[in-house]
Amino acid sequence: MLPYLEQIINQVSQELNVPFDVCYKAYMSQWQFILDKVKQYDYKALTPEEFKKIRPNFNIPSLGKLCVTQERFENCIKALEYKRNILNKQKEAEEDVQD
Repeated sequence: MLPYLEQIINQVSQELNVPFDVCYKAYMSQWQFILDKVKQYDYKALTPEEFKKIRPNFNIPSLGKLCVTQERFENCIKALEYKRNILNKQKEAEEDVQD
């Protein structure tokens, strides 16, 4: 766990007189919810209209709205694939050197 996160959860735990584990689980549950919702769809297969309908937006108090447009999502996927290709080429080059 990140040190500053542990400090914040510990402070909240003390102020509310709630066990640390309960505060930690409550905090992490919002991120688990977002992860579960995001994994629910195959975003690559969605049309632009379908993507807009599902509205992959989440409002986190004190943080703001987390959202993504289809264009941004597609750019992230392309960047991820590009990085994977580079890593695969590096691994292949290392294997060739070892042989």
